[in-house]
Amino acid sequence: MRTFHIMTNAGKDTDQAVTNRIADFLGKKGCTVSRQTLLKQGGDETFALPAGAECVIVVGGDGTMIRAADLIAGKVPMVGVNLGTLGFLEEIEIGNLEESLTKLIAGDFDMETRMMLAGSSVTGHEKWHALNDIVIARNGSLRILEFEIYVNEMLLATYTADGMIVSTPTGSTAYNLSAGGPIVEPDASAILLTPICPHNLNSRAIVLSADDVVKIRILDGRSGMETKAAASFDGGRELELLPNESITISAADIVTKLIRLNKESFLKTLSRKMAVSS
Repeated sequence: MRTFHIMTNAGKDTDQAVTNRIADFLGKKGCTVSRQTLLKQGGDETFALPAGAECVIVVGGDGTMIRAADLIAGKVPMVGVNLGTLGFLEEIEIGNLEESLTKLIAGDFDMETRMMLAGSSVTGHEKWHALNDIVIARNGSLRILEFEIYVNEMLLATYTADGMIVSTPTGSTAYNLSAGGPIVEPDASAILLTPICPHNLNSRAIVLSADDVVKIRILDGRSGMETKAAASFDGGRELELLPNESITISAADIVTKLIRLNKESFLKTLSRKMAVSS
């Protein structure tokens, strides 16, 4: 690889020291480098991949990687430089920055694809994508939600809960994990359903095939109380859902391509990261 685009979270690399270090190293190796600074979370960002770019280097944390994945939309592979905490998605640490960049230039890496989710409302809303999860939760009031879940147009269950996490395997170590959902190998193909604080002791997380189509329909509130919900895509963009409205979620037709420089297995990485966080 000889042509790179750097996407930097200005809130993480505040003085651009790491970004400059990457650009200077790649430049001295004869590589072509372009740069972009990401806006704050929720900013209306645009992304035009520079001509000939072979890889995007993302400087930040897991949240930055997720935002970048949405903008890149699978056009080119990406690799992360960890300036966050756990860094499940990042391959490069500051301590081995130059060594990792050398491998990148030489093509000494593996490529991994991660499935994404696509979600849209039945009112014709455009499809939005998520690498980690789409979370349906109450919007505004503290009242619990009542909603139905359909899988391939068949009613699976009716839930009374604070919400529902619809997750990819990549997102299984994020909000899904905190809510008691299962951890799944990130390169697997599956859709995870994990209720948030369910008001039913029999409610459990469910793992579905990536070929399944999930529809979540918001029901009217109890005693005529108005119910409002929202679907959040990777903690960013939100789609409001009113009573009797639905959101349809399925595997997206695009994938995120991640560069793997580390030969460490997922389970070993998981053990190391969780030990650091405890």
